[in-house]
Amino acid sequence: MKNVTGNSFVESSFQDLLRLRALVHRERLKQANVTGKTGETPSLFKTKGMDFSEVRSYQAGDDIRQIDWRVTAKYGKPFTKLYVEEKEQRVFFLLDLRSVMQFATSGQFKSVIVARLFSYLSWKFLAKNLIF
Repeated sequence: MKNVTGNSFVESSFQDLLRLRALVHRERLKQANVTGKTGETPSLFKTKGMDFSEVRSYQAGDDIRQIDWRVTAKYGKPFTKLYVEEKEQRVFFLLDLRSVMQFATSGQFKSVIVARLFSYLSWKFLAKNLIF
């Protein structure tokens, strides 16, 4: 049984999942044409990083907003907090393809929808070099 686009309601073929890769590629090209550039969009938040690394003695030129007031009060001299940017985030997917997912209330089997969603997200994260 096939739907209007030619995709099966009950199974996902390898070619169907590869078509999603082309979809991700077209989306990236479309975004590049709209913004005039490729790559990541700039963050709205300007921070020193996300992960706390350590506390060290305050040095001239350090941002006074990063002073750790509890440690400063304890030792009587200023200390500043240091943060490390998170460079790498791993993405894990857990795909449930048990027999309970092989049903459909309307349209496609749930296992087909999940497989295509998993494939789409995988291609999306691979395009951004987040999956190894």
